[in-house]
Amino acid sequence: MGKTYVVFVGRVPRVYDTWEEARAQVHQYSRANHKVFKHKMDADAFIKFWQIDGGNVQEGSSSSTYSTNSSLSTSNPSIEESSSTGDVKCDLLKYQLDTAIEQQNHAMKIAKLYARMLNAVASQVLLDDELNKWHI
Repeated sequence: MGKTYVVFVGRVPRVYDTWEEARAQVHQYSRANHKVFKHKMDADAFIKFWQIDGGNVQEGSSSSTYSTNSSLSTSNPSIEESSSTGDVKCDLLKYQLDTAIEQQNHAMKIAKLYARMLNAVASQVLLDDELNKWHI
């Protein structure tokens, strides 16, 4: 199963199964906003989080339809409504949170790799009694 794409601001905001479908909604669309998820389950979890925070998700014919409190229209793809400043701030804060979580996860992975590398180098360089001294 491939990636899943969520279009937050575009011609028809919703969940798409292919990049081609999502791209058609955001390409050359002013202030388009979308996010790719590795799995549909992740996209659904994010949308569920969004619902808790006031978003609205309705089932579409082939995919989920997404809209914010600004009531983006999904019935007429030619209607382009812009988000209010509050919605944009909310979107940015959520992306900042998502980025901070990703950075924390990467930092934890780097710390584990660094510790393993340090142990490997120390075991090659230091004698056993020195290893015990450094608690390695």
